[in-house]
Amino acid sequence: MVKILKYATEKGITTSLDVQWDPSEKWDFDYNAILPYVTVFMPNETEITLLTHSESLEEAIEKVKPLINICAIKQGNKGSILLQKGSEPVFLSSFLNTEVVDAIGAGDSFNSGFIYQFVNGKSPEECQYMGNLTGAINTTSAGGTGAFASKKEIEKVAFEKFGQNISL
Repeated sequence: MVKILKYATEKGITTSLDVQWDPSEKWDFDYNAILPYVTVFMPNETEITLLTHSESLEEAIEKVKPLINICAIKQGNKGSILLQKGSEPVFLSSFLNTEVVDAIGAGDSFNSGFIYQFVNGKSPEECQYMGNLTGAINTTSAGGTGAFASKKEIEKVAFEKFGQNISL
């Protein structure tokens, strides 16, 4: 993995990484070697704590801060934390859905919204905002993709459920 990510970095290719849950719960991930070559690292708070073998989220953040380029830590209904090399963490509250239909795929939807903005040249803060919003939109429909039938529907739900006027 290090060879692939290093090669991508040398060629100017951006990468993103969400480690997902380790089913064996060994968390055997050499984050010291890998993270410097990842453009956007996207764990949730439990994953980053376990893969860094930390006792707290704060400890995990301190361990990865010197290694990361951009890191978006998903915190479910609490929101997210944005880390950037050389900057203070940015916490962004969630867009709370008081009528959750299904939370399956909300983290992946966060990733999609974040990366959509990233590849369109938006700032990391704008990416974080869209990640939080798409994660919340995901919870308005069953399944991991049910809420994303069309751009028009996404814009409608963003406005009607969360008071956010977006244009995709």
